Amino acid sequence: MQPITELTIQLPTGVFLRRPDIDDLEAIANLIILIDLAERGESDASLEDVKLDWQRPDFDPLQDAWLAIASPKVLFDQAIELQKYHPKTLVRDGLLVGYEEVSNRDRYLELRGDGYVHPHFQNQGIGTALLRTMEARARLWLPEAPAGSQVLLRNGVSAADQLAIDLHRHEDYHAARYFWVMETDLSHNHPAQPEWPAGLQIRNCIPGKDDRPLFDAIQEAFRDHWGFTEWDYDWWHTHMMEREAFDPNLWFMALHGQEIAGASLGRLVNGQGWISQLAVRRPWRQRGLGLGLLRRSLQAFEARQIHKVSLSVDAASPTGAPRLYEKAGMSVVHQYILFEKELRS
Repeated sequence: MQPITELTIQLPTGVFLRRPDIDDLEAIANLIILIDLAERGESDASLEDVKLDWQRPDFDPLQDAWLAIASPKVLFDQAIELQKYHPKTLVRDGLLVGYEEVSNRDRYLELRGDGYVHPHFQNQGIGTALLRTMEARARLWLPEAPAGSQVLLRNGVSAADQLAIDLHRHEDYHAARYFWVMETDLSHNHPAQPEWPAGLQIRNCIPGKDDRPLFDAIQEAFRDHWGFTEWDYDWWHTHMMEREAFDPNLWFMALHGQEIAGASLGRLVNGQGWISQLAVRRPWRQRGLGLGLLRRSLQAFEARQIHKVSLSVDAASPTGAPRLYEKAGMSVVHQYILFEKELRS
């Protein structure tokens, strides 16, 4: 296949690409929320999430992200009633109609893209232009990867977005993995009482004391997951413990003496419950600890009268996590596809 060049990146008349800046953060968050609402009627995205993502150590938004802007003339010519589509996606030079980013996840061996196109502006070539622009940037990193190693470019796509699925297949991506959002409604499915393996103490996280041991335990547990790469502690701490929604009373740890056997980390997202991470270290698996921790988290949400609780899971998890979540009364409500393209064999 020919390498991507600017000659193959074409946009509709009046739509242009530029780099984002800090003033565009709110519009980016609102675009993501708007697309989520159009696809599945709800969103777990927020302005805080976008701000935190921009602080990732593997990502420079001024170099690794792009906005697609529809100029005011285009908006006037098409007689778009902006208030119908989301006035908060307006930026200083028009309407934000697309966003794309790419980051280095693992020593330039895995590159991860993420893109969005405004529902009113789909099927006009904007998604193609953003995807190809992102790939051109990713290819510039090839010399940075260890010599002789495979380099993969991966992008997550909602299974409800057939246009995005078709686009990735047309651009020679293939579906590498499927991820589910699973959910329970506690107003109908009351959590059962947790049962614990013998010898364990269950308590909440104590900030300032448990931070690093908890990080190490969860990272160890997640090493068995598909596509795992080593985490950066400072980023994890910022993303998990320094966000506004951090509440240690929704973080539960199972300890055997001073050793952390597993943990369930919950938070509130737009008034709903979300299990950010649920992990059990290998020596403690197959004893019911994961199910106990999940049920304890569900009890905590129910006590706050939070009825809808969700989490994300690898559909082919080697630990059988989806079956565990089903036992707790959760079911699949949405699916994402991780598309993959080999940039270097």
